[in-house]
Amino acid sequence: VLSVLPQPGLPLLALLAWRHRKSPAEAGEARCGRLIAEDNRRAAKNRDRARARCPSQHPGGTMGCGASVEADDGGWGKSDSELSRSLTQSCAAESRNIKLLILGAGESGKSTLFKQMKILYGTPFTSEEAIYIKAVIHENVLEGMQTLINNLENFDETRDLQVECVDALELVRAAEVDEPIDEELGNALQALWKDPAIQAMWKLRGRVQLVESVVYFFNKLDIIGKEDWVPSNQDILAARVRTHGIVTTKYTIEDRQYEMYDVGGQRNERRKWAHCFEGVTGIIFVASLSAYDQKMFE
Repeated sequence: VLSVLPQPGLPLLALLAWRHRKSPAEAGEARCGRLIAEDNRRAAKNRDRARARCPSQHPGGTMGCGASVEADDGGWGKSDSELSRSLTQSCAAESRNIKLLILGAGESGKSTLFKQMKILYGTPFTSEEAIYIKAVIHENVLEGMQTLINNLENFDETRDLQVECVDALELVRAAEVDEPIDEELGNALQALWKDPAIQAMWKLRGRVQLVESVVYFFNKLDIIGKEDWVPSNQDILAARVRTHGIVTTKYTIEDRQYEMYDVGGQRNERRKWAHCFEGVTGIIFVASLSAYDQKMFE
């Protein structure tokens, strides 16, 4: 799902695991029929009650305890018809709305898929969002490199290896994870990434909790430290932002309204999933193919 993206114009339904065998349109029509039938029963009951209270009010135009009534339908047919027509229209519109829920473990790629949908079908990322993502990317890079440095002594394969660029090592180790990456810090990170000890530790990344996509930014450290650098759509996709709570957005694809929900995948976030299942049309369960041997965040 993460590597094969839907192109604009292609049906998204191919990605879904439907909860019902019926199509969304068939399910919507069934809901409409139930609502209309229930409304008709309610209207008939109200007519019976009104006639019981006013026995003199009968078809034929006689004057009763209320206003005069036409002889053709007792004054009820028009309102019933209008209400049924209104219900049919609203139900038809509702049946075209598709509610999608994205589930999966933490760091499986749910938010990445969510951002892919925004790029393909939603509004472009704003300059404010790009500035925020830039700070997130800097944090991903620093946190990833510090994780590699701090775990060098924890494994037999790397315990005896020494980092050659000591000055760069001390600079990166002392940096705060939320510190912006300037040119000096970017050069230090670039030197460390080329160091044999860090490369050996990277090969053991499955044994530590490390964001897999950070290698994308390690390979472009020469530009992300520049002050005028602005993240591209691909950079935004590769950035790791941990989802807290529930995030929702709407898209219009081929005249259909899609409402997509992204939820946090960590264990402490999963109890919030239950609030999203009501009225859901389809569930996309995302799994990372590279996570089969990785250490969990928890």
